[in-house]
Amino acid sequence: AIALWVNVHGFAVLGLAVVVLYAAYRLACLLAAGRAGALLPSRDGNDWQRATLVAGLCVAASGLNLAGYRLLLAPFRIGSDFTRIAEWQRPTLSFLFSHEPAVLVFALVALSALAFGREGNGGRVPCLWDLGLLALAAASAQGALRMVPVGVILAGPIVARRVAALAPPTPRLHVTAAALVPLVAPVMLVLNPTSFGVGWEPAHFPEAAVRFVEREKPAGQMYNFLDYGGYLSWRLFPRHLVLVDGRSGWVHDGALLARCHASLRDPAAFETLVAEHDLQWAVVRAKPLEPFGLPIATSPQWTMVYLDEVSAIYVRRGGANGALAVGGYRVLRHLTAPPLAVHAAMSGSASPVDLDHDARLALKHAPTDARAWFFEAAAALIMVHLSRFAEE
Repeated sequence: AIALWVNVHGFAVLGLAVVVLYAAYRLACLLAAGRAGALLPSRDGNDWQRATLVAGLCVAASGLNLAGYRLLLAPFRIGSDFTRIAEWQRPTLSFLFSHEPAVLVFALVALSALAFGREGNGGRVPCLWDLGLLALAAASAQGALRMVPVGVILAGPIVARRVAALAPPTPRLHVTAAALVPLVAPVMLVLNPTSFGVGWEPAHFPEAAVRFVEREKPAGQMYNFLDYGGYLSWRLFPRHLVLVDGRSGWVHDGALLARCHASLRDPAAFETLVAEHDLQWAVVRAKPLEPFGLPIATSPQWTMVYLDEVSAIYVRRGGANGALAVGGYRVLRHLTAPPLAVHAAMSGSASPVDLDHDARLALKHAPTDARAWFFEAAAALIMVHLSRFAEE
């Protein structure tokens, strides 16, 4: 499992640490020989040889990846990234109350289980391993939003075992527990709206944009939204290389990451990247009401050629993809608020014909997008009175 983990995610060091600490706990129980009572019970020292062997094999297997044992230092290499990524911010009580109240409920249950629960043998004092794992769970959950589920997973079995002594097993309890398992899927569907089907969730990944790239074959180096980098690499490598991806500081230069982050809002930072890397086209995040990609959306040197509910594609005018730019959007950008597009056409700052062209293009790219249908409806209303509009 560790050999697989180190090849799919850099935080495999967390799992390795748990395995090694567990082996150390077993060995400590052996050495304590019952003198520490329930904290280091002698029975938990009986299997120390197998625990130590498994820990040693896991340590050896952790080097079976392209980075070798340097991967174990990965969390320390990305420290500078934490301040730029929302999921690495510390959770606050107000955030948990408004977004994840179930976590607070679990925390109360965990504290109650620790204070009033009992072990399977009827004892009230948990062993040192349980206390250490609960401390690790609390530190993980308190350290970053992303680590809250990890903390719950670490603490869950311990909490369940200590609570079980307070709730004797009955047929009704067994049926209730079994019924809760299939409820996970519909609860996730309600809390995290998703679509049905096979494959990657189209609301989160730029799959439709990738198909556009495969069809139109833009030339030159790509600029990309960092969160899309891994998916774009998987789908477009080796024909197209991403500028950055979610591995961030593990494989990319920290200065480049900082500049890419700044380029989401700072035109000067964006233009510097364009000049240095000769960027010719871009894939940006384009979900409504999100502010990412302001420099490219406001630059007259770039033309949007694709837009859907998730992403947008831009190309440089007069560059390697000049022919593609000719058929692109004339008025709309991925940050254009629909009311502003209507106002631009009605005020004369944008041609109704151009808005009509863009609306039809948006519907072609994303026929189920409410934003595209708004543009189409607005264009249709204006085009009906085009002659009067031109006269006025």
